[in-house]
Amino acid sequence: MSTWPRPRQARIFIVQHLNPRALAIAASVFVVLASGSARADQQRIDRVRIAGDVLEFLIPGTAFATTIGLRDYVGTTQFVTSFGTTLLTTRVIKMTVDKERPNGGDMSMPSGHTASAMGGASFLQRRYGVVPGLPAYVLGGFVAISRVVSDFHFVSDVIAGSAIAIGSTLIFVNRQPGRYWVLPGTVNGAPGLQAELEF
Repeated sequence: MSTWPRPRQARIFIVQHLNPRALAIAASVFVVLASGSARADQQRIDRVRIAGDVLEFLIPGTAFATTIGLRDYVGTTQFVTSFGTTLLTTRVIKMTVDKERPNGGDMSMPSGHTASAMGGASFLQRRYGVVPGLPAYVLGGFVAISRVVSDFHFVSDVIAGSAIAIGSTLIFVNRQPGRYWVLPGTVNGAPGLQAELEF
């Protein structure tokens, strides 16, 4: 004859014989594992935020350096005008609206990081074409995402920052026709990028 209790009795037996110390240890292990996972997630978010902080300066810095490297001084003037307008507009709106950030801070609207990154990206695309502009836009999008996932901005904030930057570029920056462009091409039969500069 079997000594195993019926299913209902088995459940009662397990509940009655659970060791409170074992429960405490199991709960502690779960909390440690969960907090370790939370710490790992937070570390990833911190890395994304830091990368966004760097790109905020790197993208417009690249745009400015490109105008100098190509001796495109008209482009330099247009970039400074457009980018300066973007930063000034962003700052004025921030101070006027003074929207609370997701993390409890102030001056959330619009995102300055996104406006800065998209200011550089939109300039590169508008002035020199889609080939240098597209990677810059991708990186600018990363900056926007980094501000949202790190709880510094709402989605509406980064959209507003992008709109200000792109709008300013459309107003102040002209394409440089006939002097400099980058297009897909081939070099000795292999695919690549073809850049041309006329003096």
